[in-house]
Amino acid sequence: MKKAGSLFLILVFTFFSVFCSSADTTHAAANGDMQVQKLKQRGFKSPKFHKDAKKTQFKAQKQHKNVEYDVLATMNEDTKDVVLEVESTEKSQPEVYQVDIHEADGDLLVATFTDKATGKKYEVDNTKAKSNFAFVIPIGIVIGEALVAHLLAASLAIVVAGVTYVAATEIASKLRKEKRYEHYAATLNKAKTGMYIGPSLTYKQAKSKLKKGDVWSISKSLARKVAQGAGGNRIPIGPEIHNKDKNGKVKSGKYYYHYHTYNRAGGHSFY
Repeated sequence: MKKAGSLFLILVFTFFSVFCSSADTTHAAANGDMQVQKLKQRGFKSPKFHKDAKKTQFKAQKQHKNVEYDVLATMNEDTKDVVLEVESTEKSQPEVYQVDIHEADGDLLVATFTDKATGKKYEVDNTKAKSNFAFVIPIGIVIGEALVAHLLAASLAIVVAGVTYVAATEIASKLRKEKRYEHYAATLNKAKTGMYIGPSLTYKQAKSKLKKGDVWSISKSLARKVAQGAGGNRIPIGPEIHNKDKNGKVKSGKYYYHYHTYNRAGGHSFY
């Protein structure tokens, strides 16, 4: 069973890497500029963002206790693998870490950093207090984790339970045009200002997913079908959009029309 589950994840990510690589790099570049400014505010020197068809990178320098560190975070666009490299005058060889991301959303990062030279693993969760953090985690990771978090943000991606989702603004129109699949897993970012699209789903999987989370479909009729099916074939609520506050003022962010099941149980059936 474990082997079958692993094979399923491989198939999901193989497909996902294909459609992520076609995302519009113009928006990512603009978002990269914004992440550059955030890194500067966090004390990084000369942060630089680069994105092409093969990789996405953030490079910067930071000083810690009078030691200068050169930090490079790279994401492979095909596999979505992330590698962190840290160089300093204190060590003759750079520290190189494979980064397995479990959760990432804006500044939030929960990940496992594996030292490629020794195989030693370090668990990082920047939502928790960091008392004596530097004594447990190598300083290269302490410095580099911020670069990894902003790398994901600049890529217009978030990670939830180990699954990568891309901003709908980047990929929705292409998926509608391709019509390769009709339904996808979806999620909102933690600020609830954007919707992100994940791996494809069958209609049966989409109905099941909607009972406990969000889905996105390539058309209005298909989104309605999912909400109706998940609600035991009862007429769904919608379409509706929550882009205004209680005073009628338009909220910041990008919002999408969606349906709910007849009793609003579960998540949003976006389109």
